[in-house]
Order: sequence, then C-alpha cells, then structure tokens
Amino acid sequence: MKRFSDAILLRSHEKGLSLIEVVISMAIFAIGFLAIAGLMVATARNNTTGNTLTHATLLAEAKVEYLKALPLDQLANACLDQNEPEIIDQIFTRECEVKPLGSTHTIKSINVTVRWKKSGNQRHVVLQTNTRGMGK
Repeated sequence: MKRFSDAILLRSHEKGLSLIEVVISMAIFAIGFLAIAGLMVATARNNTTGNTLTHATLLAEAKVEYLKALPLDQLANACLDQNEPEIIDQIFTRECEVKPLGSTHTIKSINVTVRWKKSGNQRHVVLQTNTRGMGK
C-alpha cells in the first residue's frame, strides 16, 4: 500500500497543466456558459409572453365586471355602442357581446374577447359569464 508521502513524491515531477488540458477545460466551460445563456433568453421570452397574457386577461376581466354591474336594460346596449373594437395600449383590441340566454330575457350572456398579435400570430383571450344585472 502506498503512503501519502509516496504519492507526493511521484507527482513532484509534474510542473503544471498542459495546453491540451487548458483548451479542453475552456471548451467545457464555454459549452456550459452558452447553455445557460440560452436558458436566460428563453426565460425572458416566456416572462414577456406571460405578462402579455396576464394583461389581456385583466383587460377582459375589467370589462366583464363593468358589464355585470350594469342593470339589464343598460346591459343590452352597452356593447352595441361600440361600432369598432376598443384599442388599448396600441397592442390590444377588446370586443364584447351581450345576448339573451335561452328563452328568458332575465339572464344575459356576456362574452368579452381581447386580441393581440405576438410574433405575427393572432392571439386572444375570451371570458364568458352570465348575469342578471346589477352585479348578480
């Protein structure tokens, strides 16, 4: 069995790392660094997409809550006043539709759609709810 002092004596002739070892270690470091940089870019892109989706959902939710608070007689004309969709922050367009639910006219169905373009693709969020007016 070799002792610790023998191992030190055997390695005493080595003076340092060879150029090949340094190049290989730098290549391994560079590959790892590029992988981490790619993850950072993907994370930033996903955060932006998530923020846009959250903003669109909040815009749709705000319109739904506004419409649900109206009395039924005003609710019928609330979305008809808009000939064109609302443009918000030059990114989003918001449209709403109110129609009777079933044969009774005491319950209305509300649909709010928020649309935007992301990377050339049309995206949208649709919220649908039913109301009896006045927040019910």
